[in-house]
Amino acid sequence: MKLIVSFVLLNWVASYALANCRNGWITYDEWCCLFSHNQLTWSEASETCHALHAHLATVMSAEEQNFLSTQLLELHKNDPKLSSTLYWLDGSDLEVEHVWKWMTTGDILTFTDWAPNEPNMGENEDCLILWGASKFQMGDNACAHKRNYICQQTVDVDTGNEFIG
Repeated sequence: MKLIVSFVLLNWVASYALANCRNGWITYDEWCCLFSHNQLTWSEASETCHALHAHLATVMSAEEQNFLSTQLLELHKNDPKLSSTLYWLDGSDLEVEHVWKWMTTGDILTFTDWAPNEPNMGENEDCLILWGASKFQMGDNACAHKRNYICQQTVDVDTGNEFIG
């Protein structure tokens, strides 16, 4: 009997959590995340997220980094191009070189998980990515390149349950 009650309770909690994010988005803590299937420049990706009542994803802790990298590794587990797969995040040092900020809030990054030799400050590499070659650790990349992206919004945003993407 305890097993049945536990199963029903677990299913209710899971369906409640899933109901708070629209179709195609994944729930994490108080966030809904959308992992894009298309590639855009950093500014196009930011505009697309805003059109979806979201913003490019921010990473505030090791737990959030682990969630995103785990999701991306699962999403790309059979992808032969994993090493060249990159996802835009909200961070940038466009305003002041070497000062990385979350562009949505203006806050300086307090948590980072840089890939080895990153940020390498290559020519015009002012936008933050998660990089498949390093199991989706952070790196810097030229903002004009077309990459996948991750949109993020709070769970309580009322956007309906329409399919987007």
